[in-house]
Amino acid sequence: MTMSSAPDLSVSVVDGIGHIEISNPARRNAFTVSMWRSLAETMKRLEADAEVRVIVLCGAGEHFSSGADISEFGDQRSTLDQAMAYQALVDGANAAVAACLKPVVALIKGACYGGAVGIAVQCDIRIARADAAIAIPAGKLGVSYDYAAIEKLVDLVGPAECASIFMTGQVLSAEHAGRIGLVNHVLAADAFDTQSAAMLRRIADMAPLTLRSVKTAISIARDRKLDQSRRAAFDAAFRACFASADYAEGRLAFAEKRTPVFKGN
Repeated sequence: MTMSSAPDLSVSVVDGIGHIEISNPARRNAFTVSMWRSLAETMKRLEADAEVRVIVLCGAGEHFSSGADISEFGDQRSTLDQAMAYQALVDGANAAVAACLKPVVALIKGACYGGAVGIAVQCDIRIARADAAIAIPAGKLGVSYDYAAIEKLVDLVGPAECASIFMTGQVLSAEHAGRIGLVNHVLAADAFDTQSAAMLRRIADMAPLTLRSVKTAISIARDRKLDQSRRAAFDAAFRACFASADYAEGRLAFAEKRTPVFKGN
């Protein structure tokens, strides 16, 4: 993937892996208004693409993203009405990542600040390069974060660590982020590309209906809201696994001692 000089999201699908590359090189891949809007639309499009097994969020060049593009705040976020409209775009992007029924992975290298952390925590898995730097400097700008983003961070690291992240604005190393559960894996810089690609391949080769069922259950368990409609959604996903051709393929491949080839049906 090549890096464009204009702020944009570069999208590609290669061997079942949908890549969303955040690109705004002049501002360490900061999100512009159009990029927030595009992320929500892109997530929905890749989720609907039958070819896509896993969706990856990454940054062009040496950084994941420095968060919202502060240079736009004067024009786009200076009044309360503007701030609320801007927040609705951010919330829509976060919600699209969180609601996706396919696995979503964030590959974090370099800077991952502010709103970019909000996006990353909505992903299922976060893989960080050892030199990643993660921070939420909201207190230095006087802005607040949506409840859903704060709630997800509390789920991952606990209320005490969440308070520290917000109240100090401290920049966390990848090692620190891994220790508190903010990222799942920390990989050495010289092995990051190959090892993260291997993890993505492993996910993409799993049975899609199984992963969908698991994601549905995790969402219910996290929210502690097992109402009738959500139970029905999980039950449908559960039954779909055992009624699928993939289940038959998995059993046959096990018996034949070969790698299964799943098709998502």
